[in-house]
Amino acid sequence: VGNTYEQTLIAMVLDCYLKAAKICGAETDDLTKRVKEVAGKLDPIHINKKTGGIKEWIDEDASGFDFTAVEEHHRHTSNLLGLYPGHLIDHNTPEWLEAAKRSLDLRGDESTGWSRAMKMCLWSRTGDGDRTYKIFRGLLEQNTFPNLWDFHPPFQIDGNFGGTAGVAEMLLQSREGEINLLPAIPGEWKDGHAFGLKAVGGHEVRMRWEDKEVKEIEILSGKTQEVLLIYKKDGELVKKDIRLKAGDLFKDKP
Repeated sequence: VGNTYEQTLIAMVLDCYLKAAKICGAETDDLTKRVKEVAGKLDPIHINKKTGGIKEWIDEDASGFDFTAVEEHHRHTSNLLGLYPGHLIDHNTPEWLEAAKRSLDLRGDESTGWSRAMKMCLWSRTGDGDRTYKIFRGLLEQNTFPNLWDFHPPFQIDGNFGGTAGVAEMLLQSREGEINLLPAIPGEWKDGHAFGLKAVGGHEVRMRWEDKEVKEIEILSGKTQEVLLIYKKDGELVKKDIRLKAGDLFKDKP
């Protein structure tokens, strides 16, 4: 029962707790055991049989469900928290990922400034750079004042910060022990360079690319750790294990 947003949020919090417990050596504590038990009972992501999208309410398929609780074109996308900023929905869960795309299609691209920014982040996680870029153009052309403030109206900083986050997600996506370069690069940006991008772990990334593929990489390591570096080469996805040492500069030319 309940809604997707709350179950997803709880699942993400409990997952963070369990990871912290492992780091702290508290895996056998009574509270950790209880958290594992509760986490195993959660079931946050469901697909609506009628629409093909991610449900907002778990009981949407139930007889007599009040569909006035669902606004198809609403600016909020709370049911997709597991796609962004979470990681419950990704390319390792293809059925959920396709359902998330369906939900985004049903919502539509046009909305308030901050909502467009959120959709940028969501679409970037799907890997669709051109769709993300289209929404970015809409954010700048239709939801931004001449002074570059985002308007809701009258003004909402979420759209500015969110739009910046969306651009960063197009260029680099990361989680603990993983850095993915140019995961949602649009055709309009097929050649370029970027610097100052931050990855999880405190790593700072500089890169140059041609024809949507990375040609030069520099990573100033924030901490010592093994990292899976992901990028495309000759149209194929490359996954390369590298070791980063705190304070050192890693360089590569794929």
